[in-house]
Amino acid sequence: MMPEDYKYARQMVLRQFDRDDISRIRNARVMIVGLGGVGSLIADLFVRSGVKKIVIVDRDYVASSNLYRQTLYSEDDIGDSKAEAARRRLQKINSEVEIQAINETFDASNAEDLVSSVDLVMDGTDNLTSRLIINDACVKVGRPWVMASAIETYGQVKAIIPEKTSCYRCYFTNEPFPQPTCAEVGVLSSLVTAISSIAFTIGMKILTGKEIDGSIYNLDIWNMDLDRILVDRRKDCPACGLHNYEYLTDRYKNIGLEFMP
Repeated sequence: MMPEDYKYARQMVLRQFDRDDISRIRNARVMIVGLGGVGSLIADLFVRSGVKKIVIVDRDYVASSNLYRQTLYSEDDIGDSKAEAARRRLQKINSEVEIQAINETFDASNAEDLVSSVDLVMDGTDNLTSRLIINDACVKVGRPWVMASAIETYGQVKAIIPEKTSCYRCYFTNEPFPQPTCAEVGVLSSLVTAISSIAFTIGMKILTGKEIDGSIYNLDIWNMDLDRILVDRRKDCPACGLHNYEYLTDRYKNIGLEFMP
């Protein structure tokens, strides 16, 4: 019989990880909010890496149009809860990982409790309001998170580590506004894979205590352009500077299907 850790052998011999790093990974609890294209791939990568627990949160149901880029699902899952379908698939990938599936909207009514239960939050959402709720909850509770977005052929990734890096509201200073959706303008499936991989890599660096500076990485995969923009912390930032957590107020509770931009 092969050793229990054999499935992680190619990860364990990486020179970037030492024995303590592997222990941190194996004991980590990670939450993915949103199980679309980006969230699905991020969840898959973390489960294969052997973390202790994955919490997956999504209120949506699998549709045939999802299958082009959302790799956790098959035709057999159409009509099922994304959270439950993802749980089934992820459990088959690695039965050692505890997987908690939550078929609910992530909003101000549950954000702090959910964020408090994990070591790292990964963004798989597709709207600004959700990201601002994640940001306020993570900054308030003191949990790192990684923002990731993908549309057409363009993607963005940014790490937020409370008290160390700039947060999302240091960078995004506007009110939430409607953005183009994948249904309207499409998304290249290879972009989803690339952005998910970048976000996962940053997440692994956070879990193992590597240096993270909070830069925004912008990727145009069609033209093969990747740039990095350093975002400084703002003393007047409503979230990490002034601790005014607007997106955890009653206005953003029990949003349900009447979701904001």
